[in-house]
Amino acid sequence: MCCILLCHMKGPSMKNLQVSVTEKPQSYPLYMGRGLFPLLAQHLSEKPLASRYAVITDSTVDALWAPQLLAALAERGLTAQKFVMPAGETYKTRETKQTLENQMLGAGLGRDTAVLALGGGVVGDVSGFVAATYMRGVPVIQIPTTTLAMADSSVGGKTGVDTPYGKNLIGAFHQPVAVYMDMDTLQTLDEKNYRAGLAEVAKHGLIQDITIVSRIEENLDLILRREPQVLEELLALSCQVKSRVVAEDDQERGLRQILNYGHTMGHAVEMLSHFDMIHGECVAVGMVYAAKLALRLGLCDRAWADRQRNVLEMLGLPVRIPEFMAPQEVIHLMKMDKKARDGQIRFVLSLEPGRVQYGVPVADEEIISCMKER
Repeated sequence: MCCILLCHMKGPSMKNLQVSVTEKPQSYPLYMGRGLFPLLAQHLSEKPLASRYAVITDSTVDALWAPQLLAALAERGLTAQKFVMPAGETYKTRETKQTLENQMLGAGLGRDTAVLALGGGVVGDVSGFVAATYMRGVPVIQIPTTTLAMADSSVGGKTGVDTPYGKNLIGAFHQPVAVYMDMDTLQTLDEKNYRAGLAEVAKHGLIQDITIVSRIEENLDLILRREPQVLEELLALSCQVKSRVVAEDDQERGLRQILNYGHTMGHAVEMLSHFDMIHGECVAVGMVYAAKLALRLGLCDRAWADRQRNVLEMLGLPVRIPEFMAPQEVIHLMKMDKKARDGQIRFVLSLEPGRVQYGVPVADEEIISCMKER
Protein backbone atom coordinates (compact mmCIF):
# COMPACT_ATOMS: atom_id res chain seq x y z
CA MET A 1 0.00 0.00 0.00
CA CYS A 2 1.04 3.57 -0.60
CA CYS A 3 1.64 5.99 2.19
CA ILE A 4 1.53 9.57 0.96
CA LEU A 5 1.62 12.42 3.41
CA LEU A 6 0.37 15.84 2.32
CA CYS A 7 1.82 18.45 4.67
CA HIS A 8 1.30 22.21 4.66
CA MET A 9 4.71 23.77 5.19
CA LYS A 10 5.74 27.21 6.31
CA GLY A 11 6.11 29.63 3.46
CA PRO A 12 3.84 30.84 0.68
CA SER A 13 1.66 28.07 -0.66
CA MET A 14 3.95 25.08 -0.22
CA LYS A 15 3.22 21.37 0.10
CA ASN A 16 5.38 18.39 0.91
CA LEU A 17 4.12 15.01 -0.28
CA GLN A 18 5.81 11.78 0.74
CA VAL A 19 6.02 9.17 -2.01
CA SER A 20 6.60 5.62 -0.77
CA VAL A 21 7.75 2.70 -2.89
CA THR A 22 7.24 -0.42 -0.81
CA GLU A 23 8.93 -3.03 -2.98
CA LYS A 24 12.46 -1.65 -2.44
CA PRO A 25 11.34 -0.30 0.11
CA GLN A 26 12.04 3.40 -0.22
CA SER A 27 10.31 6.73 -0.07
CA TYR A 28 11.11 10.25 -1.13
CA PRO A 29 9.66 13.72 -0.61
CA LEU A 30 7.78 15.67 -3.25
CA TYR A 31 7.78 19.43 -2.62
CA MET A 32 5.25 21.69 -4.29
CA GLY A 33 5.13 25.47 -4.09
CA ARG A 34 6.72 28.61 -5.51
CA GLY A 35 10.33 29.78 -5.46
CA LEU A 36 11.67 26.37 -4.44
CA PHE A 37 15.24 26.60 -5.78
CA PRO A 38 16.62 28.14 -2.55
CA LEU A 39 14.83 25.42 -0.56
CA LEU A 40 16.44 22.72 -2.72
CA ALA A 41 19.86 24.30 -2.24
CA GLN A 42 19.27 24.51 1.51
CA HIS A 43 18.32 20.84 1.68
CA LEU A 44 21.43 19.82 -0.28
CA SER A 45 23.69 21.94 1.92
CA GLU A 46 22.21 20.45 5.09
CA LYS A 47 22.18 16.85 3.81
CA PRO A 48 24.55 16.62 0.81
CA LEU A 49 23.83 13.95 -1.78
CA ALA A 50 27.20 14.32 -3.44
CA SER A 51 30.38 16.37 -3.72
CA ARG A 52 29.38 17.68 -7.12
CA TYR A 53 26.10 18.12 -8.96
CA ALA A 54 25.41 17.69 -12.67
CA VAL A 55 22.53 19.97 -13.67
CA ILE A 56 21.06 18.48 -16.85
CA THR A 57 18.65 20.70 -18.75
CA ASP A 58 17.68 21.46 -22.35
CA SER A 59 18.30 24.40 -24.67
CA THR A 60 14.92 25.97 -23.88
CA VAL A 61 14.91 25.67 -20.09
CA ASP A 62 18.59 26.62 -19.93
CA ALA A 63 17.92 30.30 -20.53
CA LEU A 64 14.74 30.41 -18.46
CA TRP A 65 15.56 28.63 -15.20
CA ALA A 66 19.10 27.23 -15.11
CA PRO A 67 20.69 30.53 -13.97
CA GLN A 68 18.36 30.75 -10.95
CA LEU A 69 19.06 27.15 -9.93
CA LEU A 70 22.82 27.48 -10.35
CA ALA A 71 22.79 30.75 -8.39
CA ALA A 72 20.86 29.14 -5.53
CA LEU A 73 23.33 26.25 -5.40
CA ALA A 74 26.35 28.59 -5.53
CA GLU A 75 24.95 30.70 -2.72
CA ARG A 76 25.05 27.61 -0.52
CA GLY A 77 28.60 26.82 -1.61
CA LEU A 78 27.60 23.78 -3.67
CA THR A 79 29.65 22.78 -6.72
CA ALA A 80 27.49 22.33 -9.81
CA GLN A 81 28.15 22.04 -13.54
CA LYS A 82 25.56 22.46 -16.27
CA PHE A 83 25.05 20.07 -19.19
CA VAL A 84 22.63 21.12 -21.94
CA MET A 85 20.87 18.79 -24.37
CA PRO A 86 18.84 19.94 -27.39
CA ALA A 87 15.15 20.49 -26.65
CA GLY A 88 12.49 18.20 -28.05
CA GLU A 89 11.32 14.60 -28.16
CA THR A 90 13.47 13.88 -31.23
CA TYR A 91 16.53 14.17 -28.97
CA LYS A 92 15.28 11.63 -26.44
CA THR A 93 17.74 9.08 -27.80
CA ARG A 94 20.61 6.80 -26.88
CA GLU A 95 22.89 9.21 -28.73
CA THR A 96 21.88 12.11 -26.48
CA LYS A 97 22.39 9.99 -23.39
CA GLN A 98 25.84 8.99 -24.61
CA THR A 99 26.78 12.60 -25.34
CA LEU A 100 25.77 13.70 -21.85
CA GLU A 101 27.66 10.82 -20.26
CA ASN A 102 30.80 11.60 -22.28
CA GLN A 103 30.59 15.26 -21.26
CA MET A 104 30.25 14.29 -17.60
CA LEU A 105 33.16 11.87 -17.86
CA GLY A 106 35.21 14.53 -19.60
CA ALA A 107 34.45 16.90 -16.74
CA GLY A 108 35.86 14.34 -14.31
CA LEU A 109 32.59 13.62 -12.54
CA GLY A 110 32.80 10.40 -10.56
CA ARG A 111 30.69 8.37 -8.17
CA ASP A 112 30.48 11.36 -5.85
CA THR A 113 28.07 13.00 -8.31
CA ALA A 114 24.32 13.52 -8.21
CA VAL A 115 22.15 14.55 -11.16
CA LEU A 116 19.66 17.42 -10.98
CA ALA A 117 17.15 17.03 -13.83
CA LEU A 118 15.81 20.49 -14.66
CA GLY A 119 13.19 20.46 -17.40
CA GLY A 120 10.21 18.70 -18.88
CA GLY A 121 9.49 15.04 -19.46
CA VAL A 122 12.24 14.50 -22.03
CA VAL A 123 14.91 15.99 -19.76
CA GLY A 124 13.58 14.03 -16.80
CA ASP A 125 13.54 10.72 -18.67
CA VAL A 126 16.98 11.12 -20.22
CA SER A 127 18.59 12.55 -17.06
CA GLY A 128 17.07 9.81 -14.95
CA PHE A 129 18.43 7.18 -17.33
CA VAL A 130 21.87 8.81 -17.21
CA ALA A 131 21.73 8.72 -13.41
CA ALA A 132 20.59 5.09 -13.42
CA THR A 133 23.68 3.92 -15.33
CA TYR A 134 26.41 6.54 -14.73
CA MET A 135 29.11 4.91 -12.59
CA ARG A 136 26.55 2.09 -12.15
CA GLY A 137 24.04 4.47 -10.62
CA VAL A 138 24.10 7.88 -8.95
CA PRO A 139 21.28 9.80 -7.20
CA VAL A 140 18.89 12.00 -9.17
CA ILE A 141 16.59 14.81 -8.11
CA GLN A 142 13.75 15.66 -10.47
CA ILE A 143 12.93 19.37 -10.94
CA PRO A 144 10.05 19.33 -13.46
CA THR A 145 9.22 22.56 -15.29
CA THR A 146 6.18 21.46 -17.33
CA THR A 147 2.68 20.28 -16.51
CA LEU A 148 3.46 16.96 -18.20
CA ALA A 149 6.54 16.34 -16.09
CA MET A 150 4.83 17.46 -12.88
CA ALA A 151 1.76 15.32 -13.45
CA ASP A 152 3.52 12.25 -14.73
CA SER A 153 7.15 11.65 -15.60
CA SER A 154 8.92 13.15 -12.57
CA VAL A 155 7.19 10.77 -10.13
CA GLY A 156 7.54 7.01 -10.29
CA GLY A 157 11.11 6.38 -11.38
CA LYS A 158 10.55 5.48 -15.03
CA THR A 159 13.48 6.60 -17.17
CA GLY A 160 14.40 5.90 -20.76
CA VAL A 161 14.85 6.87 -24.37
CA ASP A 162 13.02 6.36 -27.65
CA THR A 163 14.14 4.18 -30.55
CA PRO A 164 13.12 3.97 -34.21
CA TYR A 165 10.95 1.01 -33.16
CA GLY A 166 8.95 2.79 -30.49
CA LYS A 167 8.94 5.11 -27.50
CA ASN A 168 10.61 4.31 -24.19
CA LEU A 169 11.77 0.87 -25.28
CA ILE A 170 15.21 1.29 -23.66
CA GLY A 171 15.41 2.46 -20.06
CA ALA A 172 15.50 1.63 -16.37
CA PHE A 173 13.53 2.09 -13.18
CA HIS A 174 15.48 4.60 -11.08
CA GLN A 175 13.56 6.41 -8.36
CA PRO A 176 14.54 10.02 -7.61
CA VAL A 177 15.79 11.03 -4.20
CA ALA A 178 13.32 13.92 -4.20
CA VAL A 179 11.06 15.93 -6.52
CA TYR A 180 10.70 19.72 -6.45
CA MET A 181 7.73 21.15 -8.35
CA ASP A 182 7.94 24.93 -8.61
CA MET A 183 4.67 26.38 -9.88
CA ASP A 184 6.49 29.50 -11.09
CA THR A 185 8.15 27.50 -13.87
CA LEU A 186 4.76 26.86 -15.44
CA GLN A 187 4.34 30.56 -16.15
CA THR A 188 7.07 30.44 -18.83
CA LEU A 189 5.67 27.33 -20.53
CA ASP A 190 4.15 27.81 -23.99
CA GLU A 191 0.40 27.25 -24.33
CA LYS A 192 0.66 24.07 -26.42
CA ASN A 193 2.87 22.30 -23.89
CA TYR A 194 0.93 23.65 -20.94
CA ARG A 195 -2.37 22.25 -22.17
CA ALA A 196 -0.82 18.99 -23.38
CA GLY A 197 0.48 18.26 -19.89
CA LEU A 198 -3.00 18.65 -18.47
CA ALA A 199 -3.94 15.51 -20.40
CA GLU A 200 -1.93 13.48 -17.89
CA VAL A 201 -3.67 15.24 -15.01
CA ALA A 202 -7.05 14.39 -16.54
CA LYS A 203 -5.86 10.82 -17.07
CA HIS A 204 -5.34 10.33 -13.35
CA GLY A 205 -8.89 11.49 -12.80
CA LEU A 206 -10.29 9.18 -15.46
CA ILE A 207 -8.55 6.10 -14.11
CA GLN A 208 -8.95 6.60 -10.37
CA ASP A 209 -9.91 9.92 -8.76
CA ILE A 210 -13.00 11.47 -10.35
CA THR A 211 -12.48 14.50 -8.09
CA ILE A 212 -9.74 15.59 -10.51
CA VAL A 213 -12.17 15.58 -13.44
CA SER A 214 -14.71 17.55 -11.42
CA ARG A 215 -12.04 20.09 -10.42
CA ILE A 216 -11.13 20.62 -14.08
CA GLU A 217 -14.78 21.04 -15.05
CA GLU A 218 -15.46 23.47 -12.19
CA ASN A 219 -12.24 25.51 -12.33
CA LEU A 220 -11.47 25.48 -16.05
CA ASP A 221 -10.94 29.23 -16.40
CA LEU A 222 -8.54 29.42 -13.43
CA ILE A 223 -6.63 26.39 -14.68
CA LEU A 224 -6.24 27.82 -18.17
CA ARG A 225 -5.09 31.12 -16.62
CA ARG A 226 -2.49 29.16 -14.65
CA GLU A 227 -3.59 30.31 -11.21
CA PRO A 228 -0.78 28.88 -9.01
CA GLN A 229 -2.88 27.83 -6.01
CA VAL A 230 -5.44 26.01 -8.16
CA LEU A 231 -2.67 24.30 -10.13
CA GLU A 232 -0.89 23.25 -6.96
CA GLU A 233 -4.04 21.65 -5.56
CA LEU A 234 -4.84 19.95 -8.87
CA LEU A 235 -1.30 18.60 -9.29
CA ALA A 236 -1.27 17.39 -5.68
CA LEU A 237 -4.36 15.27 -6.37
CA SER A 238 -2.78 14.01 -9.59
CA CYS A 239 0.49 13.06 -7.88
CA GLN A 240 -1.38 11.28 -5.10
CA VAL A 241 -2.99 9.00 -7.69
CA LYS A 242 0.34 8.19 -9.29
CA SER A 243 2.01 7.68 -5.93
CA ARG A 244 -0.65 5.22 -4.76
CA VAL A 245 -0.31 3.17 -7.94
CA VAL A 246 3.50 3.24 -8.04
CA ALA A 247 3.73 2.24 -4.38
CA GLU A 248 1.80 -0.94 -5.13
CA ASP A 249 3.65 -1.78 -8.36
CA ASP A 250 6.83 0.21 -8.96
CA GLN A 251 8.12 -2.20 -11.66
CA GLU A 252 4.93 -2.14 -13.79
CA ARG A 253 4.19 -5.85 -13.43
CA GLY A 254 0.47 -5.32 -12.96
CA LEU A 255 -1.56 -2.42 -11.56
CA ARG A 256 0.86 0.28 -12.74
CA GLN A 257 -0.26 -0.47 -16.28
CA ILE A 258 -3.38 1.64 -15.62
CA LEU A 259 -1.11 4.70 -15.77
CA ASN A 260 -0.69 3.90 -19.46
CA TYR A 261 -4.31 4.79 -20.18
CA GLY A 262 -4.35 6.37 -23.64
CA HIS A 263 -0.68 5.58 -24.24
CA THR A 264 -1.03 2.43 -26.36
CA MET A 265 -2.49 4.35 -29.26
CA GLY A 266 -1.02 7.67 -28.13
CA HIS A 267 2.58 6.55 -28.57
CA ALA A 268 1.83 5.30 -32.09
CA VAL A 269 0.17 8.59 -33.04
CA GLU A 270 3.10 10.53 -31.58
CA MET A 271 5.64 8.64 -33.67
CA LEU A 272 3.56 8.84 -36.87
CA SER A 273 3.29 12.60 -36.43
CA HIS A 274 7.11 12.70 -36.25
CA PHE A 275 6.58 14.39 -32.87
CA ASP A 276 4.75 17.37 -34.39
CA MET A 277 2.00 16.30 -32.01
CA ILE A 278 3.44 16.30 -28.51
CA HIS A 279 3.02 13.57 -25.93
CA GLY A 280 0.05 14.90 -23.98
CA GLU A 281 -1.90 15.68 -27.13
CA CYS A 282 -1.38 12.12 -28.35
CA VAL A 283 -2.37 10.65 -24.99
CA ALA A 284 -5.59 12.69 -25.16
CA VAL A 285 -6.34 11.17 -28.57
CA GLY A 286 -5.51 7.72 -27.23
CA MET A 287 -7.86 8.12 -24.25
CA VAL A 288 -10.74 9.17 -26.47
CA TYR A 289 -10.30 6.12 -28.70
CA ALA A 290 -9.88 3.85 -25.66
CA ALA A 291 -13.23 5.20 -24.43
CA LYS A 292 -14.73 4.49 -27.86
CA LEU A 293 -13.41 0.94 -27.73
CA ALA A 294 -14.81 0.39 -24.23
CA LEU A 295 -18.18 1.63 -25.47
CA ARG A 296 -18.07 -0.63 -28.57
CA LEU A 297 -17.16 -3.62 -26.42
CA GLY A 298 -20.01 -2.93 -24.02
CA LEU A 299 -17.65 -2.19 -21.12
CA CYS A 300 -18.75 1.38 -20.45
CA ASP A 301 -21.84 3.47 -21.09
CA ARG A 302 -22.25 6.40 -23.47
CA ALA A 303 -22.33 9.00 -20.68
CA TRP A 304 -18.91 7.98 -19.35
CA ALA A 305 -17.35 7.84 -22.83
CA ASP A 306 -18.75 11.29 -23.63
CA ARG A 307 -17.59 12.79 -20.34
CA GLN A 308 -14.04 11.63 -21.02
CA ARG A 309 -14.03 13.23 -24.44
CA ASN A 310 -15.67 16.42 -23.17
CA VAL A 311 -13.15 17.11 -20.40
CA LEU A 312 -10.28 16.73 -22.87
CA GLU A 313 -11.98 19.03 -25.38
CA MET A 314 -12.51 21.57 -22.59
CA LEU A 315 -8.74 21.64 -22.11
CA GLY A 316 -8.28 22.37 -25.80
CA LEU A 317 -6.75 19.00 -26.60
CA PRO A 318 -7.11 17.04 -29.87
CA VAL A 319 -9.57 14.15 -29.78
CA ARG A 320 -9.19 12.62 -33.27
CA ILE A 321 -6.44 10.74 -35.07
CA PRO A 322 -5.17 12.92 -37.94
CA GLU A 323 -6.66 11.85 -41.26
CA PHE A 324 -3.26 11.32 -42.89
CA MET A 325 -2.47 8.47 -40.49
CA ALA A 326 -3.38 5.12 -42.02
CA PRO A 327 -5.04 2.72 -39.53
CA GLN A 328 -2.67 -0.10 -40.50
CA GLU A 329 0.35 2.08 -39.68
CA VAL A 330 -1.12 2.85 -36.28
CA ILE A 331 -1.78 -0.85 -35.68
CA HIS A 332 1.80 -1.75 -36.66
CA LEU A 333 3.31 0.65 -34.16
CA MET A 334 0.88 -0.37 -31.41
CA LYS A 335 2.14 -3.93 -31.79
CA MET A 336 5.60 -2.63 -30.87
CA ASP A 337 4.19 -1.34 -27.58
CA LYS A 338 5.76 -2.86 -24.44
CA LYS A 339 2.34 -4.07 -23.27
CA ALA A 340 1.64 -6.08 -26.45
CA ARG A 341 1.90 -9.83 -26.04
CA ASP A 342 2.42 -12.34 -28.87
CA GLY A 343 1.49 -9.67 -31.41
CA GLN A 344 -1.81 -8.96 -29.64
CA ILE A 345 -2.54 -5.33 -28.85
CA ARG A 346 -3.64 -4.83 -25.27
CA PHE A 347 -5.45 -1.79 -23.94
CA VAL A 348 -6.14 -0.10 -20.66
CA LEU A 349 -9.87 0.65 -20.59
CA SER A 350 -11.81 2.84 -18.17
CA LEU A 351 -15.15 1.19 -17.45
CA GLU A 352 -16.58 3.80 -15.09
CA PRO A 353 -15.18 6.38 -12.67
CA GLY A 354 -12.56 4.62 -10.54
CA ARG A 355 -12.83 1.25 -12.29
CA VAL A 356 -10.23 0.29 -14.91
CA GLN A 357 -9.17 -2.91 -16.65
CA TYR A 358 -5.64 -3.34 -18.00
CA GLY A 359 -4.16 -5.87 -20.40
CA VAL A 360 -7.44 -6.10 -22.35
CA PRO A 361 -6.77 -7.80 -25.73
CA VAL A 362 -8.56 -6.11 -28.64
CA ALA A 363 -8.67 -7.48 -32.19
CA ASP A 364 -7.06 -5.43 -34.96
CA GLU A 365 -10.37 -5.27 -36.84
CA GLU A 366 -12.15 -3.75 -33.85
CA ILE A 367 -9.47 -1.08 -33.48
CA ILE A 368 -9.52 -0.25 -37.20
CA SER A 369 -13.31 0.10 -37.19
CA CYS A 370 -13.05 2.42 -34.21
CA MET A 371 -10.39 4.53 -35.93
CA LYS A 372 -12.54 4.88 -39.03
CA GLU A 373 -15.32 6.49 -37.00
CA ARG A 374 -15.23 10.28 -37.28
